[in-house]
This record gives sequence, structure tokens and C-alpha cells, in this order.
Amino acid sequence: MHTISRVQEHCLGCTACAHICPTSSICMKQDRKGFAYPHIDEDQCIDCGLCTTVCPYLQGYHHAKASSVTFFGVKHKQDSIRMQSSSGGAFTALSDYFLEQDGVVYGCGYDKLMHLVHQRVTTKEQRDHLRGSKYAQSNVDSLFFAVQDDLIQNRQVLFVGTPCQVAGLQNFLQKEYASLLLVDLICYGVASDQLLFDYFKLLEEKKGQKILDCSFRDKSRGWEKMTMRIQYENESEVLDASDSSFYTLFLKRLSLRPSCYECLFSNLDRPGDLTIGDFWGVEQVFANMYDQEGVSLVLVNSQKGNKVFQKLLPSLFYCETSYDKCLQQPLSCTTAAPKESVVFWETYEKKGYAFAAQQALSKIQEFHS
Repeated sequence: MHTISRVQEHCLGCTACAHICPTSSICMKQDRKGFAYPHIDEDQCIDCGLCTTVCPYLQGYHHAKASSVTFFGVKHKQDSIRMQSSSGGAFTALSDYFLEQDGVVYGCGYDKLMHLVHQRVTTKEQRDHLRGSKYAQSNVDSLFFAVQDDLIQNRQVLFVGTPCQVAGLQNFLQKEYASLLLVDLICYGVASDQLLFDYFKLLEEKKGQKILDCSFRDKSRGWEKMTMRIQYENESEVLDASDSSFYTLFLKRLSLRPSCYECLFSNLDRPGDLTIGDFWGVEQVFANMYDQEGVSLVLVNSQKGNKVFQKLLPSLFYCETSYDKCLQQPLSCTTAAPKESVVFWETYEKKGYAFAAQQALSKIQEFHS
């Protein structure tokens, strides 16, 4: 069998196979958990095997990175930017650099219905809607074609996504572009967009108002406090992670895509030229850099990444660090699959989000009582 059907439950959802198919025989369809997997129209398929050549899982992922990775703690010099960011404002500094060169930025944001989609933006106002962590897998749809078109037109392109999305784009393009900077996120796994959407609907029913926006890393109570801000039509609400069923399920790793438990990228073999995330534990390394407005960790993985990173330094406070001083689980090992996740998903498929979440949270509370 020479088609992507071999990947089965190991699929990352990167969409490279659907993009590369010359006969458009592959489309991404959601399973009952809300995760998208490739489905093949056997009548159109010509069995060319291209889909298997771009699949990060089937091919095994190996990135020809620089001889060494360098590590930096960074924070934007503008505190207002850090307050609107998940950590230290690294994404804003990067995207500002590209947008000021008339470049294009691709990243994850909410659409008008509060579904997560990867978006193409060309202004800072549009970019601002891409800030912040989302904790669910975005829909890439046909966006890789747009990236390719921008590159063919010699536009400067910044693409930011989970490691699997970055690897999928990289494999689809099948060549290096000097004008493309790939940035992957330090990722603890992703829930399905459908699960997040179900959660939003539950909140809307309780509040009687539509949700207009959601920030999972609200800093009104400090960077280290895992809180989320829900913006409704007429008011906003700040919730601790423990008061949010979706947030708790995510932090307990119960709601992740199956492939997240065998992640190919939980190491320093990164698909991006740069890797960005939170610099947890920075207070133990650079006490004078630590504050409650957030600090980013930046891994410089390639010469191209280093060249761009050097351009950002005037807008940043930064300190070089080392692997042992910034070690995080996604940079060293995969997330173990909790046995409770099987029960959660079975219940979700049979009885829906509200019942499954309540049952899972009750068991968590019972375990800790």
C-alpha cells in the first residue's frame, strides 16, 4: 500500500499529504474526537506515493540543523507588548521585523465563529489577533499553497506553528527558500478544535452571550498564573485554569491528539529555524530578568534563524543560556498518555463535552482529595 492510509492513528494532522496530492484525492476529515485525518478518494487516487514522501511520521523526521543550538532568554523592551503576549513577546518582535519589510506572517488565530485557523496577515493590526497560546490544533486548510505562492513571488515569509505543522510545510515545499523563516513552538500537545469549540458553546449557554475572543494566558494575575480571559459581547471574565474544564483537561494531558503521546519533535531536532516558548525557571537562572510580565525562551537552530535573531536584538532584553538551564519536557521527552484519556474520549463520543468533562474532573478531584 503506497498511500497515506498507512499512517492511521499516528497521523500528525499536518496536511502535507493533502497539499501534495496531484489529483486532489486526499481531504482532511474530522473523526468523532474532532481531530482531522486524511481520507482518500480511491477512484481518483493514481497511487503515485507522493503523500507518503511528505509525511513526517512515515518518513521519520530528520532536520539538517546547525552543528549546535543556542539558547536565549528574551523579553521585549515594551512592557505593553509583553502583557499582550503569552510570554516575553518574541513572536511580536519577529512578526514586526517581517511586516516592516512588507513581508507576510502566518500564524494561528480565531475566526468569526471562534474556530482555530491558520491565517495569512500583512498588517500589525491583523497580527495582533494571532498573539497568545491556543492549546488546540488549528485548521491549516489550503494555506500551504498560499505560502508557496508568496515565496515564488519573493515575499519575505514568517510561518509560526506547532512543530508538526512546520515539518509538514517544510516537507510539502520540498526545497529551501531564503525568504522563508520557519518558527516552531515549544508544544505540550494539542486538543482538538472541536473540543475547544464545544467548551466555548457551553460557556455561551451559561452566560447567555456570544464569545468574541479568548486568551489562555491572561497576565492580569501574573505570568506564572495559568489563567484565561473570556471576552463576551458585553463583559469579560478571568478564570483560573482550575475553574476551566477545558484548561484542566489540557493541563492533565487528557485531551491531546493521539500522535502527541509519541511526538517526533520532543527533542532538539527542531523543524524550525527558531523555536519559541515560555522560559520556565528563568528566575533560577537570571534573577534580574525575571518578572511577572513574562520571559520567552528562544532556540536558534539554523544560520538563517541566527541571522534574523540578530536583527531583533535592538528591540529585546536578552541573555544567552544553555540547555541544562532551560530544560523543558517537550525539549527532551514525549508526554505520557494518561490511562484516563481513553475513558474521557469514549465518554465524549457517546455523551458529549459537558458530561465527559464533568466526569473526568470529578475523578481528578476524587484522586486529589
